[in-house]
Amino acid sequence: MKKKVLPVVWMLLLTIGLFAQSNVYSNSSVAIPDTQVGLLENPAAAGLNKGAMFSAFWHRQEDEWIDDYSLVFDLDGMGYSMNVVEEDNYFHALHWGGNMGNLSILRNVYLGFQWDWNNDEFEDGNYKIGTIIRPTRMFSLGATANFLKDIVNDEYLDPDFQFGIGIRPFIKSPMYDKVELYADAGYYDLNRDDPLAEEDRTISSPTVGANFVVAEGLKLGGSYNMETETTNVQFSLSLGDVTFGTRTEINEDTNYGYEFVSFHERDIPSIFEKNGSKAYKMKLNEPLVDSQSAMKIGPFSLVDSKGMTMTQFKNKLKLLAQDETIGAVLFMNPNFPSSIARKQEVIEYLKEFKEETGKELIAYYDNISNTGYYFSATVMDKIYLNKMGGIDLRGIAITTPYFKGLLDKVGVEFTNLRSHPYKTAGNNLTENEMTDAEREAYDAVFGVIFQEMVAGIESGRTVLSECTLEMIDNGPYFDAAKCKEIGLVDDIMYESELYKYLKDNHKCTKITKESNKRMDTEWTYKTTSKIKVINASGNIIMGKGKPGANIGSLSYAKAIAAARKDPEVEAIVLRVDSGGGSAQASDIIAHEIKLCKEGKNKKPVVVSMCGAAASGGYYISAYADKIYAEPTTITGSIGVIGLLPNFEGLYDKLDINWSQIKFGKNSDLGSTHRKMTEEEKKLFKDMIEHTYDIFIDVVADGRGMDKEVVKSLAQGRIWSGKQALENGLVDELGNLEDAIAYAAELAKIKDEVVISEYPSYDSGLTISVDMPEFSPFGMEMTKGLNTVKETYDTLKQFDGEKVLYFMPQMQID
Repeated sequence: MKKKVLPVVWMLLLTIGLFAQSNVYSNSSVAIPDTQVGLLENPAAAGLNKGAMFSAFWHRQEDEWIDDYSLVFDLDGMGYSMNVVEEDNYFHALHWGGNMGNLSILRNVYLGFQWDWNNDEFEDGNYKIGTIIRPTRMFSLGATANFLKDIVNDEYLDPDFQFGIGIRPFIKSPMYDKVELYADAGYYDLNRDDPLAEEDRTISSPTVGANFVVAEGLKLGGSYNMETETTNVQFSLSLGDVTFGTRTEINEDTNYGYEFVSFHERDIPSIFEKNGSKAYKMKLNEPLVDSQSAMKIGPFSLVDSKGMTMTQFKNKLKLLAQDETIGAVLFMNPNFPSSIARKQEVIEYLKEFKEETGKELIAYYDNISNTGYYFSATVMDKIYLNKMGGIDLRGIAITTPYFKGLLDKVGVEFTNLRSHPYKTAGNNLTENEMTDAEREAYDAVFGVIFQEMVAGIESGRTVLSECTLEMIDNGPYFDAAKCKEIGLVDDIMYESELYKYLKDNHKCTKITKESNKRMDTEWTYKTTSKIKVINASGNIIMGKGKPGANIGSLSYAKAIAAARKDPEVEAIVLRVDSGGGSAQASDIIAHEIKLCKEGKNKKPVVVSMCGAAASGGYYISAYADKIYAEPTTITGSIGVIGLLPNFEGLYDKLDINWSQIKFGKNSDLGSTHRKMTEEEKKLFKDMIEHTYDIFIDVVADGRGMDKEVVKSLAQGRIWSGKQALENGLVDELGNLEDAIAYAAELAKIKDEVVISEYPSYDSGLTISVDMPEFSPFGMEMTKGLNTVKETYDTLKQFDGEKVLYFMPQMQID
């Protein structure tokens, strides 16, 4: 509601015109201004509030309403207010406020400015400047100087000053933000209202007061002004994004007050919402990616909205963590397609979330995929299944299509000049079946990954701790009742029955899709330091590429160079999820990483490997100061392939004849209409060996390893992250957050870390769209056909490049 209402209100106010407010407020201390109206007391308060806020006030005198109302709009550093006195008497004000910068001595120092005027007399306005200084979480100091214009003499009078101090007496207690004490005093001309009297400037007697949060959302406050002998009593009640309140001032001469209602973008906890009473419903059936792909059309960026990024997912968890009303997170069909390594990373984030918040994690499925069960069994507190659903639990199978037989039939031949038998990326074009080297490598690596899968299920579903292998061997399971009976799930039900079940068994009286930011009550904030996270996902290719979908040498070299030269960036984290690609493109990117270790722009680089960081993906990682990987990351594949096609047989079948004229012995080297000569093959083999030697040198140099040791680990072999840790190709097992933390440590960052990402579409003209996926003949492809399509797309992507740092493609079931 608030996201729609606030902009409408703002536009309505602009349509009415710029108005302002009269000096009828004395609501709070200049050191701790009220949330709803504080910028009227001290303009520096405009820099304190986070998010939009709109407040309306109705004034009364004694027991009667008067023709006097006010509107206040506050938006992250700027504000506008209007006070209408009687029928045509408008008072207007504009407010600006913000902190003084990111230096530690200035981070919690706020300055503000206010310009107010009556009716249309803008140029004859008054102005006020203010400051708020919060050196610790316990103290707040404030001051304002109010400059009033003498219209008759066309000059500003000497300013009136107000000073205040606020204290939170329970700094290390849950009561920290529940009790506030304050005292204010002024320095001004006592005879300001009598133009015939001489100036009599003095320090006023203080106003002392206190605010108490007596229950969630219920706030009481009071103060006593010793100068005017006025008592102030105030009360407010918050219901999430709406706050109602009243205030009354009483002395011998008057009984003045107002009522107000405030709409705010950030929530304030409510006494009427029981903690832990809601279950947040999150869909997790689409891909989780490091960055979304985008299409540039003129000034617009069309960003693919399918799924969510890992940053969006982590930010969502942070929101859920600070919302006390949410007691459980309900994941609907979390069969999100991803590598086991990414699932491991998400599992770690969710485990940390559970430990820190105590909130339940619940999964409901119509049907559970193979790795979807691994994910939920490892981390979910409860797993529920549709009564007609099943579980596709069956372990891991590696399936690769081989096209040699087909190519032979159509008259196409590929020469596969691989550096070593274990460098098998081109085998599906030159072999009829899996080679012994392929089988050995897959057996070693995916054996480790399968062990991780089994261990995860056993750790989360203790009921299966002694029979997990048996359960996997007996799968898949098509009978939901059987799944419940043997302990694979906790219960079975239709989705329509789920909500009553959650209420009866989990005490969740409401299912919600909303989680809103809480109103911040902190007084001090840490200074920030920036770390650049560069997300490198997809195949590595020459040129600009399409960030988010592939890794273009030009785009990523430019992004790394920009981060290296940016004085605000303290460290770089390279997030790699790539099986490699172009050897030249990999080298260009790796060179930019190496430059981060040299010269005046030197800064630390840490790599976080996700599903794959192999071949070219490992090449671009080698110069990092430290490499993190998940246990199931596929890495290594240090080797080279060269694929050279020959369509001579196909041309014969199609009766296509070729004629040519040559000037230069090797001018037609690599032609597709004839077989290669042995001399030509030797040329290419020499190039493969030279490129392989460069790869070895880069790894040895970047990792500080002996070349012979690198050669023993290379030869095109792939390794799991766990194996790579043992043999020294990675430094530590961990996720992206671990890599960021270590980058901060290397950069000696003691401030709060702010992450800036590449690619990012947060600025500029960005439109989020659900980009369609096109399939041949308008139908979904089977997994096998999809693998064939991916092979074709890969060859097309590397068209014209003869030498690749690329790992084998495979279908993992």
